[in-house]
Amino acid sequence: MAKKQKNKKTRSGGSCFRLFSENWGVSITIDNFSSVSSLYCVRARGGMCLYKTMKRNIGTDSVEVDNSRVLRAFGQEAHVLVSSEQTADAFCVLRFFIPPGNVTPPHLHHATDETFLIESGEIEVNRGGELLRGRRGDVIYLPKGIPHALKVTGNDEGVVLVVCVVPGGFFDRFFGACAEEFKKGEPEMTLLVKLAAEYGIEFLSGPPS
Repeated sequence: MAKKQKNKKTRSGGSCFRLFSENWGVSITIDNFSSVSSLYCVRARGGMCLYKTMKRNIGTDSVEVDNSRVLRAFGQEAHVLVSSEQTADAFCVLRFFIPPGNVTPPHLHHATDETFLIESGEIEVNRGGELLRGRRGDVIYLPKGIPHALKVTGNDEGVVLVVCVVPGGFFDRFFGACAEEFKKGEPEMTLLVKLAAEYGIEFLSGPPS
């Protein structure tokens, strides 16, 4: 194992995430999500390298966030770093800013897997009855078809989550559709549940108000 270099700083303020799972055959090394060149490879067993997909679909070396790519819904703010459109629906990456006390109710994704990489703050996830607690540097994997609910704990004001969704095409578009409804005012619960169903998401209780 290589020795750690002293005083080495990453462009993401020291955040570096590594994940290896023998069960899912996934290996992730991420130094800075704002730079495409920092996402070395995300490869599923027998699948493709998402780094190559990103390089093929994104024409620049970095993904800049602008106001048109910032979505607000459910009391959360999401920055779309890599959209499903950019990756031909292979995956999408969003950075979420979630205030303390914010709760996402139990729901499940019928078609997509999610991975949370926690940059700051503390979260609690109920994954199919298994209670998971994470803080900066932790990675939480949420496979499709398993109900899960998320709660931001502690008093930190700047909770940041990065969400990788594979395959893409569902989650960022769903959140964007919800953001459009929230611009008009507080949407009806029934409308949000209907929108979720259109994108392969099933709420097991009503979305947060």
